[in-house]
This record gives sequence, structure tokens and C-alpha cells, in this order.
Amino acid sequence: MKNIRFLTLIIIMSLAAVSFAAPGVINYQGRLTDSSGDPITTTVNVKFTFWDQETGGNQLGIGFADTDSVTPDAEGIYSTLIGDDPGNLIPESVFSGDSVWLNVMVGVEDLFPRMRITSVGFALKSSNADNASHASSADNATDVLRIVRDFTVETGESITAGDVVSFINGKIRRGVGGGYGSEYVFNTASTQYISAAALSDSKFVVVYRDDGNFSYGTAVVGTVSGGVISWGMEYVFSAAGVHFTSVAALSDSKFVVVYGGGGDVGTAIVGTVSGSALTFGSANVFKANTTDYYSVIALSDSKFVVAYRDWVNSYYGTTIVGTVSGLAISYGSEYVFNAAYSYIISATTLSDTKFVVAYCDAGNSDYGTAIVGTVSGGVISYGSEYVFNSASTAYFISAVALSDSKFVAAYQDAGNSNYGTAIVGMVSGGVISYGSEYVFNSANTADISLAALGDAKFAAAYRDNGNSNYGTAIVGTVSGTLLNFSSEYVFNNAFTQYISAAALCDAKFVAAYRDDGNSNYGTAFIGDFSEPFGIANTSASSGEKLPVILHGISDHHTSLTPGAIYYGKTDGSLTKIRNAYRIGRAVSPTELLLGMER
Repeated sequence: MKNIRFLTLIIIMSLAAVSFAAPGVINYQGRLTDSSGDPITTTVNVKFTFWDQETGGNQLGIGFADTDSVTPDAEGIYSTLIGDDPGNLIPESVFSGDSVWLNVMVGVEDLFPRMRITSVGFALKSSNADNASHASSADNATDVLRIVRDFTVETGESITAGDVVSFINGKIRRGVGGGYGSEYVFNTASTQYISAAALSDSKFVVVYRDDGNFSYGTAVVGTVSGGVISWGMEYVFSAAGVHFTSVAALSDSKFVVVYGGGGDVGTAIVGTVSGSALTFGSANVFKANTTDYYSVIALSDSKFVVAYRDWVNSYYGTTIVGTVSGLAISYGSEYVFNAAYSYIISATTLSDTKFVVAYCDAGNSDYGTAIVGTVSGGVISYGSEYVFNSASTAYFISAVALSDSKFVAAYQDAGNSNYGTAIVGMVSGGVISYGSEYVFNSANTADISLAALGDAKFAAAYRDNGNSNYGTAIVGTVSGTLLNFSSEYVFNNAFTQYISAAALCDAKFVAAYRDDGNSNYGTAFIGDFSEPFGIANTSASSGEKLPVILHGISDHHTSLTPGAIYYGKTDGSLTKIRNAYRIGRAVSPTELLLGMER
């Protein structure tokens, strides 16, 4: 078995004791995917052993091992019992100490890291405790596994024992995602041609045409704290009217902007970020003729690709590689990806040498089409074109990569009442294969923009013409080539245009747009979908290691109502008010039995 990915959170949350008393059995559930994030569904052997250290160390239980043959379901999920074979129960000696680590081997591959578990006794008071025949007491207390693992605290965070914690880019922070935040204005004038790019998980840049300042090309840095955005000053990068701006981050302190300069010539400029201050290099023309529908993507911190429509070459879809040295840009040759009238172009990066361009092919009945490009130095080679929508896919297309072999395209499907539709594309070499099309908005849908939230989730922001042209967002979840969508959320109760979404991390994105209900001002909001996965076992601050209780009893609480269900709040505290994230049930005024789920 090669290239197995171990979805730790799903497995951890499902590890539970079944009337555990040593010796005993453990009910174990996990999920397996391959390196592309697709579920593994074939039968595999899974071997469980216990150790006294996270790596290396000594095997516990006098060499106890349990090997089970499991067949994951269509989602890659499987369940099995550890220690259920007669004569091979989990030995009592496994839990004689506090340092117990579970090792899982799938086929011949050990999944890393091991999971730390301990056995903790507690008494669960029955709801029928007034009737002595139904009461539980400490004399017949049930043992429950407590799983604790160390994580690094995110920069700028301070966490206290008992706080609910969630993941941000592999580190932990206090609290859970707040869904959609408030709107924050970045330009108090009519704003057009908006494009946003994330610089880090807490900072992004927005570029746009400021009609309140002679239509100059302008940029601003936004800094994120929770769902709040604070803005730096606005900086002009082109003291002339601009069209079709597009921005891509080269690093956490550098980005490139592509735009139509004077006479709509194809132009690029490099910007650098220090705090919220911006400086720009000189403008560099890559096409001294009329061009538009720009989409710029970064391949590395010094290389980018621009896709665009070339007016002087019969409106062909064209690309060019730009190389950055300091603030200077040099270009390779132009390469045509579609020898026909092309428009609504959206490119996305698969790797540092490969990308996908999605576009409307007017030379093929306006069908929605995609193609894979491969870069070697300044040279681009293309595979064949692959149609993802055999109908007019006019005006709105957005593509975003989920991995180096998978992307999602969302578009307005004129062949289906202009409904908002999405499809998953799988890439192998220069070949693209597609799943089925899925409708995410059963109404005319415009200004679509996607942001990837990891390899299995993405956010779509768009204008819902079926709901008064309001700005709307939805989250899509990918399993193989299957798509499922959350409920739609209105983020702007007014006509919304020029929408651009960018992912800050796997659980958070920003969307910038023009708010026609507020004098056409440039506006943005944060979507935050980080999910809780544990309770802090001690207190720690930025960069420190913090043990987190992932399963079992958390005893860091006060004034809980026994029997009540508690939910997580954005500040890390608990509430009995029902929301999206259930944390667990109180078993005493100070103890919470974790059982997290949406």
C-alpha cells in the first residue's frame, strides 16, 4: 500500500472505549485516502500495537498486536475492534502507565504520528439516578480512554486550560470558526476590477480600479484577526486608468499585479509588503497591444504565468511566463492555448511546473473548456483541450486547484437556465477527466469566484440573480469527483459585483467585492470554518507546545450542568446555546465528556 494519507482528526474523534476494563477491547474507526485525497476502498490489513513513546520506544503489552482485514466504504471509512479476538485481548499491562501510544500500520506502512492515549476512570450519573436500580456509582465506574497529544500554538495566540481549540495551518488556536464575518470597506468610492490574493493566514492584498481617484490602479493590505479586517493605507500602482486587474502572491511579502494599462496593453508590476505598507517596482509591459481577461498565477516566489485574450492575434487565448528578480520582470515567449476567440479566462496552479486554464471557447460553441499547461524555464507546452460543459458557458468561470492532480471549476451554465454549476477535474499528465456537474445555485448566477479550503473543500462567492443580485457564498466538499454543498449564505444584502475570493488557510477565506448597496464601495468579509477538535489540557502561548485532550474527559471546567450538551464559541469558551459545533456532554460540574460533531 503506497501513498496512504492518514486523516488524523477523523480517526481520533472516533476512537472510543467499549466498556473498557483491562483487559478489554477498543472500538476504532478511521479513514484512509491516497496522495490525491481520494478515498481508499480496497481491502487492506491494519495492524495495531501499543508503545511507550511517540517514536521508537518499547512495545507494550508483552508484544501484543492485533491485525484485522478491513474494507473501507466509499468514503474510505472503516471500523474495527482492537483486542476482540479470543485469547488476544488487550493486556492489562498496556495501561499500567500514563505514556501509551497507539501505532497503526496499514499494509506495510506505519501511519505517523502515533496517537497518545490514557485510561481514565469516571462515574456517569444516570438520568434515572433517583431510582436506585438504575443508578451508577464509582464502584462500577466505566473506564474511558483519554487521548492527549501535543500541538504547537499558532503565532499570536494565547490559550488557557479548558479552552476549545481548532486547527489553523497545522497549529492550534483558541475557539472555532465563526462562519461569515462582518463587512469591512477598503475603498470609499466606486470600485471596479477587484482581485484579492492571500499573503499569509492573517494577511492579504486587494488590487482594484479606484474610480474616486481618476480610475487609478490601487492596492491595499488587509490584516485579519478572527473575523475582523483592519486596513492599511491605499497605494497607487498605476497613475492611469486600469482594466481587468489580477493579483497573485509570490511570497508572504511579495506579489505581482497584472492589468490593462494605457490603451489596455498587457502590463505587470511587482509589489512588496512590509507590515501594511506597500512599495512597487516599475511597470513591465508583456504585450504592447490590447489584451484583457487576465488571470495571473504564481508558480514559485520568482515565476508566474499570465493567461489572457490577445486582441491582435484573433482574440486567441494566450499565456506567457514572467520571471521576477527583485522588483524587475523578464518574460518568455507567448504561447497560444486556444487558437480561437477565448474569454472568461481563469488559471490555477497545480504545481511549480504545471497549471490549468479554464475558459469559454467561442470557437467551439462557447463551451466551457480546460487545458493543462506545463512550464520548463520560460517555455510552455500544452495538452489537449477538454470540454467540461457542453453548453454556452458565458461570462463567468472560476477554477481553483485542490491538489497537484485535482481542480474544481464553477461557472454559469447557460445550457441550464444560467444556474451556478461546478465540476471536479482530475489531471494525469496533460489529460483531464471530469466527474458529473453539480448545481450549487438554482438561479442565474454571476461573478463567481472560488477559494480552495484544503484538498477536499472550497468556498464559492457569487452574485445570486435569483435573490435580488445579493452577494452569496457556499462551501463545497469534494470526495473523489463527487460534490456536496452547504446551505447558501448571503454576505451582502445588495447588488454585488467584481467578486474575488482567496483562501487564507484551509479553514478561512476572504472575499472582496463592490457593494452597490453602499455607493459602490470596495468591501470585504472573512469566512471562517475552522472546526474544534479538542480541549486545551494546560495553558500556553504563541509557539509553545500545548497538550490537547482529543477524546475522553476534560476536567478543566466549572459550573457545568450535568447532562447538558455544550457547544464551542469563537472565543474558545463553552455555551449551552446550540450552534454548528457540538463539543460534548457534561458529566459533572467540572467534567466534560468530549463528543465533537457538527
